[in-house]
Amino acid sequence: MTREPTEMELRVARALSEKVVSMDQLVMARAAIRAMREPTEEMVVAGYDNAYGRGADLCLDYGAMIDAASPQHS
Repeated sequence: MTREPTEMELRVARALSEKVVSMDQLVMARAAIRAMREPTEEMVVAGYDNAYGRGADLCLDYGAMIDAASPQHS
């Protein structure tokens, strides 16, 4: 790894470490966060309802938040 882990990656790694033994929790955390990159339809609907009709922008915002939580570039 050539970059420092993000706060979200560390948070997920800590949560995983409580349940998983002898695996690289940071690698797993990054994989888990990246898997959340595209919101599900249910997530978009829930976010849309909470964002007062900003559905399209919400998807872009969500992707940007996930990218900040776990940047793709190492």
